[in-house]
Amino acid sequence: VERTSNMKALRFGKHARSLWAASGVVLCYAGWKSGQLKYHCENLQKNTQSGVSKQNLGGVNTSVHTLHLEAKNHINDAIKLLKNRHQDNAKEKLSKALELCETATQKDPKNFELHIQKGQVLLLLNRLAEALQCLEAVTYFESDNAMALFFKGQTLERLNKNEQALGVYDKAIECQPGNPELYVYKIKLLEKMGNMLEPALEVVEGALAQYPQNYEFHYARGRVLSGLARYEESLESLNAARELNQADPGIVDYKVTALYALGREQEAEEALELNDHGVVDDV
Repeated sequence: VERTSNMKALRFGKHARSLWAASGVVLCYAGWKSGQLKYHCENLQKNTQSGVSKQNLGGVNTSVHTLHLEAKNHINDAIKLLKNRHQDNAKEKLSKALELCETATQKDPKNFELHIQKGQVLLLLNRLAEALQCLEAVTYFESDNAMALFFKGQTLERLNKNEQALGVYDKAIECQPGNPELYVYKIKLLEKMGNMLEPALEVVEGALAQYPQNYEFHYARGRVLSGLARYEESLESLNAARELNQADPGIVDYKVTALYALGREQEAEEALELNDHGVVDDV
């Protein structure tokens, strides 16, 4: 049992660090005053009253559209760099993206999609208070904007405001029930909250009914069942996830944990060895 616990802790730590690296660049930020949000909202309100309040990117001028696309390219590049632990290069890309976002929002301040993009960049830069300010300004006027709610939920989660984040994810799912990514983030948050594994399992089961070929939900079911010490069922779900996605090493980590917990040490060792060589058979 001790061996299993130590191995799980070690591997969980490795993946946690990887996820943190992918989630954003660590920067210091002192905070923001509540009046700033009011000012931001008032500016948006003035702009929406003087023009179209829910304008899409297709309706803005070419220069703003170009700025939006350039910022998007920098964001995508930064995310790739973060996943590979190149934080300094990612920070540079995100700083360029932020400059482009600020220019774009100045040119077309009534375009909420541009403000959402800016909020995403601030989130990735770990400037969480500013990100929340930006995203709340959008949801103040568009309470059913699923993308703004999605990034707002992530921001609240990073601020350790988990209950608020959960409510925001629920609202996002209500606005866009056909988006599986929203369910993935809600499930992961419930897992992180520790005492919410039973509700997490309920969400997973519902998501699987809608998306039976989505490996994320089979993987999530395996994780949750493992947390509930239902290891045989966990293995079934993890094997199903592995059939759909051979590239995620985390699936095998949970399989090994379940096998050790069931006393099937030889199979666990074989799974570890095969995983080191990039191949894992069903156990």
